[in-house]
Amino acid sequence: MGLYAKVMNIFFDLDGTIIDSKQRLYQLFQFLVPESNFSFYEYWELKMNKISNESILKTYFPNIDILMFHENWMALIESEEYLILDLPFPGTTEYLNGLKQNEAIIYLFTARQSIISVSYQLNRFGWSNMFSDIFVTEQKYEKAEMIKHLVYNHSLNWIVG
Repeated sequence: MGLYAKVMNIFFDLDGTIIDSKQRLYQLFQFLVPESNFSFYEYWELKMNKISNESILKTYFPNIDILMFHENWMALIESEEYLILDLPFPGTTEYLNGLKQNEAIIYLFTARQSIISVSYQLNRFGWSNMFSDIFVTEQKYEKAEMIKHLVYNHSLNWIVG
């Protein structure tokens, strides 16, 4: 193994990777676009085809003010009212515990706006002591920039996102 012991660093993204945030995103869209009669599955079929909310609005709801929609979306997306809709993917807690027991160093990184909303969910899911560090972009930084100082030659680095 050489002069250095291999350290395993695992970087997990939050939304869509270890928690299922689909219900939150769908419910918020429905709230902000009361004219929408999309079912959960219809909305997610569009999203899975990489169609942005902006494109959905332009195509199906041309009378919606996109700028106002975006401002309201950003104001509400991390509110407790909507965060309560998120759930961990089945088996996530057990998997993260297993990684820790095998001495992996686990990090969390997310494009969320606020560490407060992230902490709320980590506490809610019993994950508050699971991660060695938490990186929140606050919509100001790039994820890669925030974690690059932790990736070094003598480690095994995995990014799961």
